[in-house]
Amino acid sequence: MRITSFCVKRPITTFPPLTYPVITILTTYEGASPYEIESLITKPIEEVVGTINRVKSVSSISKEGTSIVMVEFDWGTNMDFASLEIREKIDLKKASLPREAKEPLVMKYNPFQTPTMRINLTGDISPLRLRKLAEKTLKEELEKIEGVGCIEVVGGAEREILVEVDEARLRAASLSILDIYKSLKNANLNYPAGRIEKAFFEFLLRTIGEFKTVKEIEKLPIKAEYPISEIRQLLLEKEGEKETTTPETERLVFLKDVAKVKDTTKEKESISRYQGKECVTLLIRKQSQANTVKLSKKIREKLKKIKKLLPQGVNVKIVYDEAEFIKKALSSVKNAALSGGILAFLVILFFLRNLWFSTTIIISIPLCILTVFILMYLSKMSLNIISLGGLALGVGMMVDNAIVVLESIFVNPLSDLRRRIVEGTKEVGTAIVGSTLTTICVFLPMIFVIGIAGQLFKQLSFAIIFSLLASLITAITLLPTLIFIKKSIPPQKKEISLNLWQKIFSFFFKHRIIILIFVLALFLVSLKIFMNLDKEFLPKADYHAFTIKVDAPAGTPLKETDRITREIEEKILKIPEVKEVSVNIGSSSEKPEEKAIQSQGPNQAQIFVKLKPEIPTKKIIKDLRKDLKYLKDKGITLNFLAQESFLKEIFAQEAPFILEIKGEKIEKLKEIGKILYEELKKLPFLYNLKLDIPLSRPEIKTEVLKDKALLYSINTQIIADTLETSIKGRVPTKFKEKGEEYDIRVRLRKEDRDDIEKLKRLLIHGIFQDKKINVPLMEVANIKKGLGPIEIKRKSAQRCILLSASIYKKPLSKVIEEVNKIIQKIKLPKGYEISISGEGKKMAESFNSLRFALLLSLILVFMLLASEFESLWQPFIIFITVPLSLIGVSFILFFTHTPLNVVSFLGLIMLGGIVVNNGIVLVDYINFLRREKRIKDLIEVLKIASARRIRPILMTSLTTILGLLPLSLGIGEAQLMQSLGIVTIGGLLSSTFLTPVVLPIIYYYFEKIFSFLRKDKIPAEKKKIIPETRKISQEKKERKTLLNSRQQELLTYLKEHKKITRAQYVKTFGISTSTAARDLKKLLDLGLIEAKGPLGPGREYYLKEKNESS
Repeated sequence: MRITSFCVKRPITTFPPLTYPVITILTTYEGASPYEIESLITKPIEEVVGTINRVKSVSSISKEGTSIVMVEFDWGTNMDFASLEIREKIDLKKASLPREAKEPLVMKYNPFQTPTMRINLTGDISPLRLRKLAEKTLKEELEKIEGVGCIEVVGGAEREILVEVDEARLRAASLSILDIYKSLKNANLNYPAGRIEKAFFEFLLRTIGEFKTVKEIEKLPIKAEYPISEIRQLLLEKEGEKETTTPETERLVFLKDVAKVKDTTKEKESISRYQGKECVTLLIRKQSQANTVKLSKKIREKLKKIKKLLPQGVNVKIVYDEAEFIKKALSSVKNAALSGGILAFLVILFFLRNLWFSTTIIISIPLCILTVFILMYLSKMSLNIISLGGLALGVGMMVDNAIVVLESIFVNPLSDLRRRIVEGTKEVGTAIVGSTLTTICVFLPMIFVIGIAGQLFKQLSFAIIFSLLASLITAITLLPTLIFIKKSIPPQKKEISLNLWQKIFSFFFKHRIIILIFVLALFLVSLKIFMNLDKEFLPKADYHAFTIKVDAPAGTPLKETDRITREIEEKILKIPEVKEVSVNIGSSSEKPEEKAIQSQGPNQAQIFVKLKPEIPTKKIIKDLRKDLKYLKDKGITLNFLAQESFLKEIFAQEAPFILEIKGEKIEKLKEIGKILYEELKKLPFLYNLKLDIPLSRPEIKTEVLKDKALLYSINTQIIADTLETSIKGRVPTKFKEKGEEYDIRVRLRKEDRDDIEKLKRLLIHGIFQDKKINVPLMEVANIKKGLGPIEIKRKSAQRCILLSASIYKKPLSKVIEEVNKIIQKIKLPKGYEISISGEGKKMAESFNSLRFALLLSLILVFMLLASEFESLWQPFIIFITVPLSLIGVSFILFFTHTPLNVVSFLGLIMLGGIVVNNGIVLVDYINFLRREKRIKDLIEVLKIASARRIRPILMTSLTTILGLLPLSLGIGEAQLMQSLGIVTIGGLLSSTFLTPVVLPIIYYYFEKIFSFLRKDKIPAEKKKIIPETRKISQEKKERKTLLNSRQQELLTYLKEHKKITRAQYVKTFGISTSTAARDLKKLLDLGLIEAKGPLGPGREYYLKEKNESS
């Protein structure tokens, strides 16, 4: 079975499946102003949801006819239970909400559920026909595909039957526009009335009244001029006469008398264009568990068949396909793994100079990858950029254990091949298990990381853990087997490099004080650089795309916004580097709930631009800013947003720095905001300042004169219904034709609804002295012009405005410190406050969580090392490798101009587990030489250990570095993980070259201090040689004085029983494990006993032969 076919069984997505912890409550109340929405709906809902457990923040937007309350929970909250709890709370409050308001809609709003595919339909046919093709031909066929969740159609035109009422004729006939609305609603009906049985038959009785043609609508009678009794009398008088005219035609007012019925299209609320031409867009969303790549393939196959059915000149263009991004990411990971594997092979071949053994090590990579896929399958992990990025990171480390094992077997002096392989593997078995476990310990704390970083990078951690476990298993099982199959190991040649390194080490050790001072100075400089590095929340890259948000002054109609947008669009299309341009003007969503949350006003537009990769996006944006600068003088705001991070869109990333100004009165908030804006403008490290003041737009206010309205039995609802029907238009019923339904909309003619004087004369239904009458609007209401807010924002149950800014070369902590000084100078009225939020706040939360994970991982690694080495001071020596790695990290980030973000911080955590491996291998070999080889001269031990372990250290580090090189270059779609690769390479470079020198020096000084404390002096470099016999007798005297009675008894026991384990020692002598470990270590240090086997309670201890007679 091919690996690729096995992998595709797992869900393939761009990112791991995440549940964004936000619930949105949408409530509509037609006709209500933002102030009414805020007081009647938004505030009561905020009060009840704010009491729910694990709620992080509550924010809201109150705009005309709509209340949107967004409740953000802590990451990891069960959103199903949270949604249920919110519904329960709202049900308790529902009685206090306005009766006319619709029931609040609770949505688990998830920004990750973006369209999987966008398809544009263009052609030289009418927008009406284009829309119909999109809905009937494309949508219906594509919805049949398994895995398609929903398809939304945007753009084009839709058929509508418009009843355009003439206000003058309506008034002349003493009719209200609601008369027409009710007449149409009541007339267009087919209604069953029951059954009639007669003889042997049963007849279905139906009332037929539906309109069959558009002409029939015009003939609908609206009003009788005479009372009904008089009309009846006239009909009786005329009965039997042969006249063609009847009292009905003479005395009735028909719809055609006061209105024109037009078969037309709906008034545009939005416009979509692609490459300058109007189009219809299909937004396809997949089902949550669907495989994106497979679904894309099915859709493309279906589109090939559909294209044959489309009229000539109609084109279907896929402008966005998430599967393409995933395919590129998979390809990038595959190329990174392949390139890393080849480079690792060349490194191994260079050091080993043997093709067979180099190939033997490289074989472990595909086997490890297959093992990782199996573990991912069992863990139900999806294949995505993050998990595959972890796999790419693991490629360089997959051969590390195999290199250490092979090197150990190579240098083992035994002649018997089987024993040589076994002993060589056993010699480093403990070290590679320990080093693998330390790296695993580094990634385990990721389960405690909260926020986006924790949710996003858990799968990366597991992918690396699986890679390391697989490499460990192959190193201690498969590799020895393959070496045994070869039946021979090439003889070891005298290594020139080994002697050369010993000379270099001797020189460095001789000047060890200078070396330590130099490294310390280097570390302090790197620490200063690290603290001043630019910081960002999420990594940025050039994806050769950007968006322009166009904001015309409030009140600008759609037609004028379209003209402005076309002007910008034409300039963009003239740029040679532009590949595609898509435009959305106004609201493009059909669903009411989506329209309320995501809608653009008629004065707003978005222009999406895709570029060719020749020129950086920032340069194109810079040039466009200059060309379009003149629009600012016309009151038009342009906001350029480069697509620098794929994550930025799905996480709805905010500005780096935001100030929230909260209080009660909007005017006072504006005043404070302007003062703060002017002060912050003076700070050189802040730019792109934007004060989000609630915009006002011109409006016509109709204030009901309730005392006069009461005289005519008119209420506010009747006036509101009359105005809505007149201006916006209302749909009383639908016209059916050939199985399709079309809206019948009633509204005034354009010239009537745009004239305020004519609106004042609109007739309103009323009753006076028990008679029905129609009263002019100006009799019961005052109509005047004014300004009203478009929307009211609230945070933490207070009105607020936002002041946002970007930061230039200044740490966030320093920016906050400077801004706080300015805030303290501003005298805030009682009840008003200023708080800091934005990307910086999210970044601080994630960084704090990652710092905790880093600290926890270091503690776990220390505990593991302490148990492995049965020492507390040796882990401290190994931990020197961590600050050594920080030197490389700081300098590489500085010189590559890479900011510190959550991805690069993850690289720091990862380094904590990788760089200690070099220290573990070196310290373990130092201990081995002192314990097994009984070399007493510590300096000689350090020299030999450093020389012997320099090659495996270089090999393992260089394979990891070169394995990460393609990823760190950001080739293909690997830019998301680029900073992680850069950090890891920088840390490994400094740690690899400094560890073999600095760590032995630190070991020397630690040993010197502890030897002094134990009264056991280290032999000096120039100490005179003591005769061997005198030395032995002196050692015996020292041993006797150093051993207690229990330890003496243990030596006696070993004379009789030959060997003992730590577990047996504890049981036989009735002592604690720690006491037993301390006794055995002391006897080992004194050279009275020797040990065999891996560390642990089962390790065997023997009495040395020369001491048996003592």
